[in-house]
Amino acid sequence: STYRGVLVIGKDPSRLMCANSKYMGSIGQRAGEIAQNNNGLVAITASGFEERADTLVGWAVYDGVLQEGKQAPWHKRAELRSDCRLYITDALTPLAEDTRYAMEFSPALLIDGQSQITDDSDFSAIHPRVCLGQDESGRVLMLAIQGRSLESIGATASDCVSILSRYGCRQAMSMDGGNSAMLYYRGQYLLEGASSAFPLGRETVNAWVYGGTN
Repeated sequence: STYRGVLVIGKDPSRLMCANSKYMGSIGQRAGEIAQNNNGLVAITASGFEERADTLVGWAVYDGVLQEGKQAPWHKRAELRSDCRLYITDALTPLAEDTRYAMEFSPALLIDGQSQITDDSDFSAIHPRVCLGQDESGRVLMLAIQGRSLESIGATASDCVSILSRYGCRQAMSMDGGNSAMLYYRGQYLLEGASSAFPLGRETVNAWVYGGTN
């Protein structure tokens, strides 16, 4: 009753990719534009960024190529490896050699089906949220929750864990939310932006894209 969200389930994990903005080093692009660049069906925001989306926060891997950003030791890394499985590790651990796509942010939500969010977590505030997860069978779970509006105030990290767990999610990590939070699906944005200044979400440095030309 307090938030509105969308969950997209992709049945084929080999169709998931992390794609960077066409204008890397400039102002970035919205998630839908990044999806269109890669012929994708679905996209959610991924990495965090510094001012004007021109400085990547943490490392990212695009089709096996590392893009180094400003690392934060408390971040986690979501790695999609050659077995099409999502692995969540500490950001400062060595990158697995067979990592095809990856990004760093926080917090980790679920690892091996166990919640990583505690009652005294720093992530108990209510915000617009974006999450990426995977269940035991390999299905990709892409969750976005609208926030900061009368219709939908947002959700906590624990809310996201609860939603994803109901769908059998085993691995999940929070992506960049807030004003960036958005989910694009088949040519349209399915949520409203968290700010009137960003009705379609903010430009971002990269996005998780499903169904693209990876």
